Amino acid sequence: MENASKALLIAGGVLIAILIISVLVVTINIINSNQKTREEALATEQLVEFNQKYEAYNKKALRGTDIITLMKMAIENNNKMEATNVGEQYFINVKLILKNEYKSTKTTIDKATGEKKVEDKGEKTISGKISLGDWEKSGKLTMQDYVENLFGESITKKTETKDKIIYEYSPLANLKKAVFTCTNVTYNNNGRIIELEFEER
Repeated sequence: MENASKALLIAGGVLIAILIISVLVVTINIINSNQKTREEALATEQLVEFNQKYEAYNKKALRGTDIITLMKMAIENNNKMEATNVGEQYFINVKLILKNEYKSTKTTIDKATGEKKVEDKGEKTISGKISLGDWEKSGKLTMQDYVENLFGESITKKTETKDKIIYEYSPLANLKKAVFTCTNVTYNNNGRIIELEFEER
């Protein structure tokens, strides 16, 4: 009789232990599932926020100033991504299809007469298809270097002497007046924007 009651107590203890372990396992699974759901929600929120910044430029009419702002955003993003682990990087490319040619120009204003003289500097010009292109460092320019090399370090440079004011405009400064239409937005497999294409109107 004593042995039977001991056996029942042991069986009851084992049963309670199994129940406690089962409850713990279920609780841990629920916590892990909630954590995973929160992480997925955060990733989705970050993706939407990232895309919204660039989707704002998916318009039928944009000024060159908007395109320059977008290019600066893309450069800033891509420069950050160069320091990020492979597989976690998300680069942005901006392509322009230009109908006109944009040159470096120099405007000289005579202080005494107010007369303006505009001349072509003949240094750098941009035309045709322009891509912010290759951000890889394998023997190629980084995006920041590419833009500085193509458009000049400063968009507009002002020099003043006793009798004249001289404004030097890079091709990018002259591009500010152009009007563009967004013709294509490309997303990667995860739904993140990787490229925007614009055509000059």
